[in-house]
Amino acid sequence: MINHRIKLTKRAVDQASAPIEVDQAFIWDTDVSGFGLRITKAGTKSYIFQYRNASGRVKRKTIGKHGAITAENARQIAREWYFDAKKGGDPAADARSARDAPSISDLCDDYLSRHAQRNKRARSLEGDIDYINRFIKPAWGRKKVLEVSLADVERLAASLGERKTTANRLVSLLSKMFNLARKWGWSEQNPTEGWQKNPETKRERYLSTEELTRLLTLLEDHPNQRACYIVRLLLLTGARSGEVLGMKWSNVDLELGRWIKPAHTTKQKRTEIIPLSEAALGLLRELRSGAPVEAIYVFPGNSLGKPMTTIKTFWGQVRRDAGINDVRLHDLRHTFASHLVSSGQSLETIGRLLGHTQAQTTARYAHLQDDALRKATNLFASASGYTAKNHNEN
Repeated sequence: MINHRIKLTKRAVDQASAPIEVDQAFIWDTDVSGFGLRITKAGTKSYIFQYRNASGRVKRKTIGKHGAITAENARQIAREWYFDAKKGGDPAADARSARDAPSISDLCDDYLSRHAQRNKRARSLEGDIDYINRFIKPAWGRKKVLEVSLADVERLAASLGERKTTANRLVSLLSKMFNLARKWGWSEQNPTEGWQKNPETKRERYLSTEELTRLLTLLEDHPNQRACYIVRLLLLTGARSGEVLGMKWSNVDLELGRWIKPAHTTKQKRTEIIPLSEAALGLLRELRSGAPVEAIYVFPGNSLGKPMTTIKTFWGQVRRDAGINDVRLHDLRHTFASHLVSSGQSLETIGRLLGHTQAQTTARYAHLQDDALRKATNLFASASGYTAKNHNEN
């Protein structure tokens, strides 16, 4: 091994020749202690920094290849590392730690395996996977968890343009992931904190009586009656699509006329006991009579022992044929609630049927009570014999 000292400049480095009798040679800088140039037998030239760590062990770290970095820039980095090492720091260990630090891709994978798959319903899990694969990994996959800043979050959210609600859901997912990263000791901060959520307007789309009639008429003769039954039950129960798709016969009591939703299937993570209408019971009895005795799910999927997971394609075609292109499956739940409110049912009753735990969630339907309340006041006026005409005569 050959060692000698000169001031490392571009000219000196360019003129340095490769060793012949050894695999590598070192030239040490005269200005910064530990700063040097390593030349291999093949002629590769790299700037390095050599130092002793706090325990006295000699360590060496590569700064960069000559040509990719200038001698002066390499010297400046070496000078910073020199002062760091003098204070007890360990540049090589810090670099290795940074290199081995978990990436955003690692965080996504651990979030799914350690949290989402254990705690989230299938539909929510599917949504998280979609956001991760469409937005997070393509933008940040190689980025280290520690490198993500609030500015990065703002840029990613802004890249979605007018999809403001999507941006809100994306940042909400990221917030949960970074909170877990903090819990796991991967980071000390959550870079989503400080991001300003986009204002949202609650979607209010309900099927009118005419639209509902049109839809039900179309379902009568549709060849895919299994999917039609799902839509009918969504309308008759106000349940979420995932709850109906995962409905088990063991949770349906056809004699008492009720549906017991297990806690792990509901959004609120609590068991719900829902009374079923005669129409809903009639549909379920028809399905039960045509199902094998050993059937587990009301709507079995194509895989043995598994339920159906989606009717997305079916619903897309049906809503086009029915002329209700903007109606989502979830809007059938709103339709159930809106028609009950308009018929005079209380918000408390509707909230219980929908499985709401907070009154304000059901309060979104409050304005629909106006017609029912107006009918009630008109009933009093009619019963009392009081009319606008009586008033005008006075």
